[in-house]
Amino acid sequence: MTSEESSISNVALSIILWDSKEMSNMEVLKELKEIVNPAHTALIIMDTQHDFISSQGFWGSRGFDMSRIQAAVPRLNNFIEQCRNVGVLVV
Repeated sequence: MTSEESSISNVALSIILWDSKEMSNMEVLKELKEIVNPAHTALIIMDTQHDFISSQGFWGSRGFDMSRIQAAVPRLNNFIEQCRNVGVLVV
């Protein structure tokens, strides 16, 4: 290893160690109300109806398997409700 490669490795190792020290002191945000500020946050949902979810819609009628997207609908509805509960604008 050249001295330049050694210096680069030392810098990279220093950054990794510094990041791990910094992250150990950071608060982990787990709840939606901790992560978003309703004053400047909106949830925008694009056409989740016929074309993108239905088996008879644009993609389903072209043979795409829509089952995974359809299975996500209850989770999306739950997320929308959580956003509304913390005051996030849902568009």
